[in-house]
Amino acid sequence: MSKESTKTFSVAELINTVTKEKFGEAYAGNFTVRKPTMGDMMEVSAKQAAFFGKHNIDPDNISESYGPLYVRLSTFTYVEVLCSEVPEWFGRDALDPYNDNDVQAVYAVWGEVNAFLGTFRPDKDSPESGDAGDKS
Repeated sequence: MSKESTKTFSVAELINTVTKEKFGEAYAGNFTVRKPTMGDMMEVSAKQAAFFGKHNIDPDNISESYGPLYVRLSTFTYVEVLCSEVPEWFGRDALDPYNDNDVQAVYAVWGEVNAFLGTFRPDKDSPESGDAGDKS
């Protein structure tokens, strides 16, 4: 079974989970995300580790208050590393952390990127998972 190696999506067409309406033209433009390489995943991990180290956050002990921060950090890091196309409105300095629509748009981007990445993760019981060895 062949999987697509890229995905293009627009937040403008997605539904804001808070307002239950499309995000609309303020969030127009395409994101194009690609399947990550091992090097990409290492780069994502390094960028996240650098952020946590700079702010003295233990990633193994993230409290619930840091949960939304972790999702936002993951979103921006994966987009920086894996997206070849990103709309102008999307950026750490372009979005308002106090604007509920901007915050929900970040979560919507993460939902799309994470769902796409999930298509490459093998099922736990498949031989590709690394867990299925000789069980005799």
